[in-house]
Amino acid sequence: MNTDPHLERWKQLMGEVLAQHRDCDATVIETVLAHGSDAALPHRLRYYLYGSRENLELIRRLAADRGWQVEDLDGGLRVSTGWIELSFNKIHEVTTTLVLAAAMYKCEFDGWETAVRKKHDGEPETLPS
Repeated sequence: MNTDPHLERWKQLMGEVLAQHRDCDATVIETVLAHGSDAALPHRLRYYLYGSRENLELIRRLAADRGWQVEDLDGGLRVSTGWIELSFNKIHEVTTTLVLAAAMYKCEFDGWETAVRKKHDGEPETLPS
């Protein structure tokens, strides 16, 4: 069976990109925890993507289908998740979805952030059921 060398190279590159973002996800989580965030509390993540208006619209639809909030930025979007567990696997699942969407729609994925959470900060202390 012949394999398309371009497809194989794309798979290799995407594997490298996802590995890089896996490391970035771990670093952001470690940083948030080092600044005193309580890992037992749910967190809301904000992801940043940039690209053409037409291509960003496709990402907007994907995010809306998942129940995520989307805000327009100058040349980009901020995609906010609902409250999620501060776990590497949950976060990396969202990151992977948006990194692959950015690659597919020729946009730039620019990372994510979250606020430091502490008990009694006025935000939810458990995940909504």
